[in-house]
Amino acid sequence: MFRYVKTKATAGAQYAGKVVNAAEIAETATTTRDMLRRFWATRKGSGRCETFQNAVQRHGWTEDDLRILHRQHAVVAHIAFFFIAVAACLGAWNAASGSLPGAFAALGAVFALSGMFLKAAFRAQQIERRDLFPFPVFLRAPFDWLPSWSMPAAPVKRVSSSSRRQVRHDR
Repeated sequence: MFRYVKTKATAGAQYAGKVVNAAEIAETATTTRDMLRRFWATRKGSGRCETFQNAVQRHGWTEDDLRILHRQHAVVAHIAFFFIAVAACLGAWNAASGSLPGAFAALGAVFALSGMFLKAAFRAQQIERRDLFPFPVFLRAPFDWLPSWSMPAAPVKRVSSSSRRQVRHDR
């Protein structure tokens, strides 16, 4: 390998530029740094705060639309919860029978389905409570994770007053 590089480097100026070109590397680094700066500058956003009522008005949703959205998220959460239980049982069975690849595959399925479940359950709870509470507040109440099948007529307020604040949306 060393002889090959030495031959190419000593063969002439046409190869030396192709092996190492410090000017090109510096230009690529500068371009990448500037691109990342522009990206992070756009991610900071306008700092607008939005309530649940503002979001409903912005999207133009009616009460029926909210019921449909809640039902869709609740169905996805319940189906994902069912398949999480099935995958966990299959993973335990595979682990007990000595099939480590099967157990790890089931564990991966549990993780993927848990992401789907938490997202759908979180959105359903936000609609059910009619409040854009933050995700950590949702995680602190595991008994409320599985949403009800139908949305109650009056909003359910289970969030403490200290955690009820507006959610900041950065764009």
